[in-house]
Amino acid sequence: MSERDLEPSLGDLLTDPATVALMASDGVAADEVRNLLAEARRRYGAAPAASRRRS
Repeated sequence: MSERDLEPSLGDLLTDPATVALMASDGVAADEVRNLLAEARRRYGAAPAASRRRS
């Protein structure tokens, strides 16, 4: 079993009904989370998530 099989993608997490409900109750949109993570990658020089995955 690969790491990809063990962990859901960000897209999967952000479309999970429980996550969607929690974010809605907090007034947070999926695009805000994506933008926050993209900004963190830019600021801290991290590689995009896809290039860090192991096969």
